[in-house]
Amino acid sequence: MTESESQENLNDARTTSSSSASSQPGRKRLRRPILLAILGITFAAISWYLANAASHEAEFNAGQRIRAMGALASMDANREYVASLNTATLKDPEKFNEVMSMVGELKRLNILDLSKSAVTSEQLQGVAQLSNITSIQLNGTAVGDEDIRNFMGMSRLESLYLADSRITDAAVPDIAKLKSLKILDISNNGITDLAALKALPDLTWLVVAEDTPFSDQSIEAIAALPALQRLSVNPQQLSESQRKKLEDAIQGIAIE
Repeated sequence: MTESESQENLNDARTTSSSSASSQPGRKRLRRPILLAILGITFAAISWYLANAASHEAEFNAGQRIRAMGALASMDANREYVASLNTATLKDPEKFNEVMSMVGELKRLNILDLSKSAVTSEQLQGVAQLSNITSIQLNGTAVGDEDIRNFMGMSRLESLYLADSRITDAAVPDIAKLKSLKILDISNNGITDLAALKALPDLTWLVVAEDTPFSDQSIEAIAALPALQRLSVNPQQLSESQRKKLEDAIQGIAIE
């Protein structure tokens, strides 16, 4: 090897060494944000797990206390949480209020029956936060038009029972916004205007037993319900022509 070739190789080696050394800070700069990102994801996962575990524990404990107080609470198949709650056995107002103060912990509650109870508007606001509820029974309660607006966020609500309550025609447009409803009982409330209900695409059973006859506008609204299979009414509400119109519009409808 000549002296010039040797010098050339030496220069190449220096260049390679210099390049490698200069890339080290860059690699270190890249590693730092990657490590921080991994730590952030890990911390978020641990936080979620701890919060979820705490929520499940609170839900389980609330269910146990509610059952111990005498409420009719049915557990899920794995007996981990309350799936159905009925307060009919709670005759003591203090016990009822205490149970209602714990209902908000029942995140996976599906069915809630508060019929003939003294449930308040404030308590119903708490119930409305339970996003997994599919059925609420409020027959014979003091629930009114304003209370219905609390349910607007309950996207899974399929059954709503409001017989003998204090709702009026003013509540019907808000009820019509509950698009997932399949069963609706609004009987014995003096409601005469059902026009807004035609916006309920999945309603299969409508209960509107009243002493007041239906208007033609209400009949048209009922006839426009695409999924309706069953209509529960007072025989005095329908004229023969109105009954025929419904039967012609909805094939196979059961009018009882």
